[in-house]
Amino acid sequence: MRPMRTAKLLLGLAALGLAPSAPSGQGGAADAPTSETLVKQGDTVIGMGPMTFTLNWVAVDDDKRWFAQIGTDLNPDDINRDGCILSNGFVTLREGAPLSAPAGAVLDDWSSVSLNDLGDLGMVIQVKPLTGAGFTAVYWNLTPVAKKDDKVDAATNSVPPGPLNPPTPTAPNDWDTFSVAKLNAKNQIFVIGEIVQSLTTRNKEKSLVRYQLDDAGHITGTTVLATEGMTIPAGLLLRGQNCILTNEHVLGINNRGDFITIVGQDNIQWVVINAQTAVAKTLDVSPIPGKTWNNFNQGRVAINDRGDWVFSGTLQPTGADDYLVVKNGQKFVQSNDFFPAISPLAMTKGSSAPIYIANTGDVFWHGRIGTSDSFMRNKDAIVVSNQTIVDNRLVTSVLGGENGFAISPNGRFWIGNVQLQSIGTAALFVDYGLVLELPGCRGNQGKLSHASGAARVGMTLQLAMDKAQAPGALTSIFFSRQGIVSANGCGVNIRPYGEVFLAPPLIGSFPLPPWNGTSPSLMTINIPNNISLVDSTLFAQGVFVSPGHPTEGVRLTNGLRIEIGAP
Repeated sequence: MRPMRTAKLLLGLAALGLAPSAPSGQGGAADAPTSETLVKQGDTVIGMGPMTFTLNWVAVDDDKRWFAQIGTDLNPDDINRDGCILSNGFVTLREGAPLSAPAGAVLDDWSSVSLNDLGDLGMVIQVKPLTGAGFTAVYWNLTPVAKKDDKVDAATNSVPPGPLNPPTPTAPNDWDTFSVAKLNAKNQIFVIGEIVQSLTTRNKEKSLVRYQLDDAGHITGTTVLATEGMTIPAGLLLRGQNCILTNEHVLGINNRGDFITIVGQDNIQWVVINAQTAVAKTLDVSPIPGKTWNNFNQGRVAINDRGDWVFSGTLQPTGADDYLVVKNGQKFVQSNDFFPAISPLAMTKGSSAPIYIANTGDVFWHGRIGTSDSFMRNKDAIVVSNQTIVDNRLVTSVLGGENGFAISPNGRFWIGNVQLQSIGTAALFVDYGLVLELPGCRGNQGKLSHASGAARVGMTLQLAMDKAQAPGALTSIFFSRQGIVSANGCGVNIRPYGEVFLAPPLIGSFPLPPWNGTSPSLMTINIPNNISLVDSTLFAQGVFVSPGHPTEGVRLTNGLRIEIGAP
């Protein structure tokens, strides 16, 4: 758990003039946070030797635990024993590690790695058995979930057969290969791979399967979400080479069990959520007037825990502006857009890097803008090649590959893969702080939101209260050290007022200007430039009071979780 320094934070804020702002004050955009180097080429990894140029995968969770799959100089003559996964700089898993099953087998290599917010790993690995040929398998940490020749559903063998490749009695629904494994905090692991439907012809069907695991990684349930020849709930018959794509980031999942992916029927492709709702289709209209979708062959997708989604694709007519990123059905960015702070030249087309959407709604992506490659947060640059300086070194390259960067689910932390001048490969880390809305389950009618600024030491943060029951309503924001939020995101229902998100004791309340009926009431917080405040956590909730209102004298807002980040 993060250290709680909330009392010190509140006292520090009060001492420096914590006060409501004038209603018209809007505040400015926060300065970019500082990037720091987590691990770089040449660093000594305890027990493994110096890190080489290899940095294959990075990840970070909401508790600031970061992970990286790297290569080392441990065995220069044996490339199958020189790789490892670091957790906060220490080796947590390495090539050659013994596996719990099959007996005598060891981990030979990784082809897909996923981190959930509990610190568990879902992986597609190459297994080296005690005897015989190696094979691919899906593991939860070091516990096997599925391996080559396993039945997809060992309990029922109930994979919906496709009309193209009906199963034979000798080999019904056996796994053959695995491409992607993604794990969420509900201990659900989503697997993309190929199923063998006949030992004789080796006919295969691409498939997307979800396994529910218990706390020890054992399977308690299996759901075939999509397989070639299957008609999914959205009414689409999956067929052809692109029926299910096998890239790492054509599948996005969240901690509620939702997923977004790209499926196809012959030459027509769809972007679908939960295999039930199509949000885009080849040849259909796009958010750009006059342009339709061309294809999603290089598309990337993501979905957050609030159900917000983002994806990329290619438009037609083709041209310099035919690459588009869509957020919740609307244009987010498009090739030929301009970002003057980065380059006077226009944005070009996308890359194989992922796209993520945090629970805050912030979108993280990679773009080539003019002659620079950039990791981006919304429309702001995180790192720009040949412009950004980190630890007195120029970032010479931003690596926009399949796993070039990652974010924590809430969006506070970012980790990315770059090249540093005179150093080589490095993993960079950025702390944005956090202002996360807590919507609850019943939807309080009042609105408390992050208006501007950043929740970082030395910065100014502005909160806004809106949607009171009547103009002239008195407004106040209350703060607490602890929140009351259940596992499913609900507060405590206090009838008839709504959900409460603050746990007693309250540690402060601050009045704002009365709500004027048209624009939000604003509060500005000047966060002290004190490094000891980093990781402090506050919960906030607004209250509107309108004594003369005939039916609603008190109205509650949603809650906020505020975490103070580094400079």
